[in-house]
Amino acid sequence: MRRPPGHPTFLRHQGLTIKLPKPTLIIDSMEQKPYIFRLFQKWFAGIERKKLPFGDYSIAGLEETGGSREAFVRACERLSKLEFAAMVIEGSITKVLRSTEFSSMHPNAVFGTIQALAVRWGIQPWFAPTRALAEEITACLLHKAYQLATLEKKGLPRRFVEGDI
Repeated sequence: MRRPPGHPTFLRHQGLTIKLPKPTLIIDSMEQKPYIFRLFQKWFAGIERKKLPFGDYSIAGLEETGGSREAFVRACERLSKLEFAAMVIEGSITKVLRSTEFSSMHPNAVFGTIQALAVRWGIQPWFAPTRALAEEITACLLHKAYQLATLEKKGLPRRFVEGDI
């Protein structure tokens, strides 16, 4: 795995670099094999475990922003109300579509569900062929969502500019 940057992206507004306080990463207390985020320790003020209303990871203050198909649909409906929602899936899309290891769903149903995440609920599906890459994607997505929310709280445009990405 490549080594991630020592710090997340810097934000700039009208030529000024904006220094943001480090966020606290929240890991759902029900997550059985949580990511460790060892390579991202410098990105966060701390890591806490507590019950999240949905999802496995969040940033403190953005939590409101888990079996059955009905429970999955309810979780997707709740996630769709957030400014930003993503689902990081450990495995390549090819492996997920061909695998019956975790689900008895037909590959067409799996593919339809992935499409519904994006189109129906606005939840971005991300595929990571390794656990390490899934952890990195999760850390990066959480931090970018935090940065944008913080910009908005400061009354600044909620967007990245050239050089920030």
